[in-house]
Amino acid sequence: MKDLISLRKKWKELKSKYNGAELAYRYDDYMEFTGRILELGMFVPCNGKGEPLEEPTDMYTNEQYYGAAMDEYQKAKEKVLFEGFQVRVKGEFGVAIVNKEGVRLDWRFHKNRFFQGYYTIEDLTGLGLKYKGKW
Repeated sequence: MKDLISLRKKWKELKSKYNGAELAYRYDDYMEFTGRILELGMFVPCNGKGEPLEEPTDMYTNEQYYGAAMDEYQKAKEKVLFEGFQVRVKGEFGVAIVNKEGVRLDWRFHKNRFFQGYYTIEDLTGLGLKYKGKW
């Protein structure tokens, strides 16, 4: 897991390690990453419609379920960039997700975005989040 940092901090970090074309390539790559539009599936596993998925369990024994539902959940889980978020409240119009550090984000289904006004990954740089990936 890596810290999500601002473009300015990333520039300083990369500049201390690289120069020339390699510096430009790595910075451009991070800039492209942070410019991505946010999706709920970046935080919690979601189905193809962008709705959160719960980990499938057997309704009688509450043990982990294996089958197509688990396959869908595992594929969705692999797409999560910001680990540690869980659905706290799910309603008709949206969902509140929270991580263990207490960061709460409220997703609105009808607008397909966060209520707080976060639009791109770069908008989240001040929240102290960690992400998985090559950037």
